[in-house]
Amino acid sequence: MRTLCPYCQALVVQARNRDGPNFCPKCCCLFEVPEERQVPSWIYGVLVFLAANLQFINVL
Repeated sequence: MRTLCPYCQALVVQARNRDGPNFCPKCCCLFEVPEERQVPSWIYGVLVFLAANLQFINVL
């Protein structure tokens, strides 16, 4: 995991602790890493639909 410490803005490179806060070795503070946003599955469906329509239009 690579993230910035919210207190000292230092780059923290370490394994992500999913059970609790992470530790910044520079300022010795604990901080929570924000959750990574997942792409909703319906967006993939829309992209597949648009790609299929594009292929259908190119055939005609």
